[in-house]
Formats: sequence, structure tokens, C-alpha cells
Amino acid sequence: MLFLKHLCSFALAISAIPAISMGDTMRPIVPDKEDAMLVSCDTGLGGQGTFTPECREEAPSLGIRDPEFEPEEFRVTWRTDPSINPDGTVNGDGLINIAEVDPVTGEILAATNRAIVARPAPGFSVANGPEWALSRRGPQIFYTCLTEDLERTMLCRIDRQGATVFVESLRNSEGLEMSNPSRTATDRQPKIYHKFIEGTVSGGFETIGYGWRKDRLFPTDTPMPEGSGGGTWLPDSNHLIHSKFILSGSGEFIRQIFLYDTTTDESVQLFDDDRERNRPIPWAAPELGGETAFLALVLNTQTNGWDLEAYRSDGAGGWEVWATFPPICPEYISAWSAEPFIYEGRSYVALGSYKGIDRARQPGIVWIASVDPTLPPTESVRRLVSNESCDEDNNLRRDPETLVIDNGETARVYLYMIPTR
Repeated sequence: MLFLKHLCSFALAISAIPAISMGDTMRPIVPDKEDAMLVSCDTGLGGQGTFTPECREEAPSLGIRDPEFEPEEFRVTWRTDPSINPDGTVNGDGLINIAEVDPVTGEILAATNRAIVARPAPGFSVANGPEWALSRRGPQIFYTCLTEDLERTMLCRIDRQGATVFVESLRNSEGLEMSNPSRTATDRQPKIYHKFIEGTVSGGFETIGYGWRKDRLFPTDTPMPEGSGGGTWLPDSNHLIHSKFILSGSGEFIRQIFLYDTTTDESVQLFDDDRERNRPIPWAAPELGGETAFLALVLNTQTNGWDLEAYRSDGAGGWEVWATFPPICPEYISAWSAEPFIYEGRSYVALGSYKGIDRARQPGIVWIASVDPTLPPTESVRRLVSNESCDEDNNLRRDPETLVIDNGETARVYLYMIPTR
């Protein structure tokens, strides 16, 4: 009861609104192209014989964009943007959607969708949609929402008690934008990595820095070191791996990878070379006894694309290259949206590759690969999952998300696709 007394009026009002079906609140969605769709593709893991890519459209009636999956309870969430007025302001009709996923087939079950009027910030003004957190509270959703005047941002949380869904705005979060929450089941509460931003929806936003907080009643926001960029929590949730701009030996500003310790408020640079690295993603690698490994994009100065590499501890306090992932199709030179996942005790990565750095206008493919370079050729995996060949088509494909289904029987990759044929 003490907690509820301190919630702002927005939280109390939204909490009283029952969850409703998407059909009750369906509005026209303006995608990049009219026929944009979410598709899921079989990875072939667990199968026998020759693999042929097989993809299907997922829940076309829901207009799903940028989904995030909760593997503990087989649920998926995504944002439906608010409608936009002619003067550039937005309305308060944006939705956060939560639907169930069939654990056997991986199908997103449209009939289970709960579309919650939750004032999410529109996609054109913030980078991330809703994200799942994990702690002793169980799975929760965190996202960037709008203040009552629909002009400023703040942080919001969606929780569930039985069949009732609650939306709560977080105390003292005005001017923040959600980046990533932690996912450590033993933590008392999640930690939230976020941006400090200035501006308004109608006038535009500017990022002025990054910070983090524990999601508790009286939170304290700790600023990250100047120049810090996007980051992700390590499995222990006490450390955060992030990018940061530094001055290279050649006098140019490049991004490098740093490891931040929440207990000491110190950030340590992991590499001292001049290779530009970005978008680190950590995971607990079963091949390494559960030790942390991470993926990172590395700028290839010859192709002007992004290569993908995996790193592991070198046992002496540093990090070394564990695996590299050369382009599966030579012309698709730029990796992006890499996501590690575990299947049958082994690490894999799903990633998109593009013909150039300008991903918004470049054709894309999605593929998977096993991480461990010591696997014999008969067990190593490296295959397209979005299409059968490198020259099949020029469709735009983005943002693969993975989900292991049917108790490890196989895995599916979900991706946003814009057909161009």
C-alpha cells in the first residue's frame, strides 16, 4: 500500500483501465512500406538431413513491430505508436501489446493479445520499444512513456498480478529514455540502463548522457562516464558492457568497448587498439562453464562494413577473440542486430547482414552460426534462415529475435521484413 500511495496520477489512472483486445483499439499503422510484416523462420536446429529455409508471417492482423520475447513464459511484447497530429504532436492512444506464443510451434497467438493504452513514446522519437526485465518479481516490461502533456518522456513499467495488468510510471523519471533493463532472476529488483534526454516530442529530443538506476521506490540515477553509449547488463547485473567514444591513436574519435562496475562506479576500457567496436551483447556461454562472453561489431576499414566477433576472457584479466563470423554472402558486408542464444547447451548467434552500412535502404539477409570454433565440421552451423540463397531477392530484413521452442526441440528467428519485389 505504501508503494501505491507514491505513484503519480498517471499510474493510478492507467492501472484502473482493464486490458483490452487489439480489435477494440485497432488504428491504421504506417509502416516503412504498406506490406511490411513480421515473419518467423525455422533454424533447422534439432532437425535431420538437408535444411531448407522455411518462413511464415506472424499474426498479420496485429501489425507487430520490434517484438521482444520472454522465454520464461512464452510471451511477446511490442509497441503500437500513437497517432500523429498535423502539427507534429501525438495523441495518447499508443499501446503496449502483450501476446502469448505457442511453446510448441512458436506461433504468435493473435487471439491472446492484450493491447494496453499505456502512452508509449512514439518510435520516431525514441530508440527502443518495450523490453523485458527479470528479477525475483518475475518478468516485467519497462518502456519509455509520455508525460501527461504528451510532450516529455519518462519511464514506465507494466506488471501483472493474476489476470490484472498494471501500468506504473517510475518516480523521478521525467526526461529519461529507457535503454535496457537487467535480467537476473536472483536480484531483488531490476536495474535500468537509460538515457538522459532534453527536448519534446514535437520539437525533437537530444541525448545528453546515459545513466542507470535500481527500480525501487526512491531511486537514485547514477550518471555514466562522459561519452558512454549503448550498453547491456552482464548476467550478474553488477556490470554493464557499453560503448564509449575515445580519441584513437590517429586522432579520430572512435567507439570502443568498456566494462562498467556498479559497485565501484568505474568503467574500464577492454581493448587498447584502434579497431572501432560497437554494440556489445554479453551472455553466459555454456562452453565456457557459464562464464561471460560477448559479441561486438568491429568496423572493417577495407569494406566499410561491420564485422562480427565473439570475445572471451583470456584468463589474465583481459579479453581475446573467441570466434569470428565472416559474411555468409560476400556482398552482404555489414553485420547488425546480432543476438546470442543457447540451444542444447551450445551458443549460437542470429544476425542480420546488409550490403552497406545504411541498413534502412539496403537489402538484408538473416542467418545463424554456432559460436564455438572448435566444433567439428559435422556439428558446426552456418546457414541462411531468411532465404534459400544469397541472390534470391532484395527484400529488406531487420532485427532478428530468437526463441527456443518446445523444450529445446528447435528454435525460431523472428524478423521484420519489407518485401521489395
